[in-house]
Amino acid sequence: MDIPDLVQYPKARSDEYDKYTPEQISRVVKQWLFIGDTSHRELDREILGLDSGKSKGFESMNILHYLGLGPVFKGVFWDCALDNVIDGLRRNCQDFTDIIDHLEWEERNLDFKVCHKLTLIGNARDRNFGRRLKEYLERDSDIGGSDNVDLYRKEQAILKVLIFDTLTELQCSICLTRFPTDLMTLAYIKPRSQCSELERLDLSIVMPVCQFGCGSLYKHNYLVVDDRGRISAVDYKLVPDSLLLTLKSLEGNKCSWFSDGTRKYFSYTRQLLEHTGQLRFV
Repeated sequence: MDIPDLVQYPKARSDEYDKYTPEQISRVVKQWLFIGDTSHRELDREILGLDSGKSKGFESMNILHYLGLGPVFKGVFWDCALDNVIDGLRRNCQDFTDIIDHLEWEERNLDFKVCHKLTLIGNARDRNFGRRLKEYLERDSDIGGSDNVDLYRKEQAILKVLIFDTLTELQCSICLTRFPTDLMTLAYIKPRSQCSELERLDLSIVMPVCQFGCGSLYKHNYLVVDDRGRISAVDYKLVPDSLLLTLKSLEGNKCSWFSDGTRKYFSYTRQLLEHTGQLRFV
């Protein structure tokens, strides 16, 4: 593992560094060292929550410079496991104590670990994975709200590159219609918020769905997939007749993403609805 030399930046200010939380600093450091496809302005906006038009990237730059992390460190560990990097920094003759502390910061760290491990999977599969991932991130506006939007976007984009691969069109798992991949997205079969780290690393946790409503109907529990892989409409909300017709038109379809690998995730969602008393069929 090649570890660059730390750089002394005399103009880096401790007061500007100290005003950010350990979590924010940790995420800036990890993004810079392991991902490397994010500019200082993007770090300001996506992690520090600043107006990057005003901050111009100087806040995240100061954080990195205060720790001695210059441009040569950008993405330097993109293909390395986090634990291996920490071990390598500990054995290095330079003083990486503060940086190691930030790498080991665990508060809300699951999103980063999942993204990083999925990236390693992608890099092992395809030498062009990094380029394709950046292209997805640049053009993909199909992103919902999240407290951790940048890592949510990255996780979605990584999964799309891994699952869509180089395909130009794909079948929606719900309506079974084939669409160009730019009109497709991924829906979590089991709610993402309730997935373990290992489950989020399992590519079977998501299914391709079209952007014409199928993903939303599943996410908001208007539809479920039974233990035989059949689509069923759930009747626990008052819905207009037009929506009811749509639900009935999808009912009975054999989910194209149903398999032995996805069965347990579909089952979990049904059991969750049963537990809350919401699982009543049309």
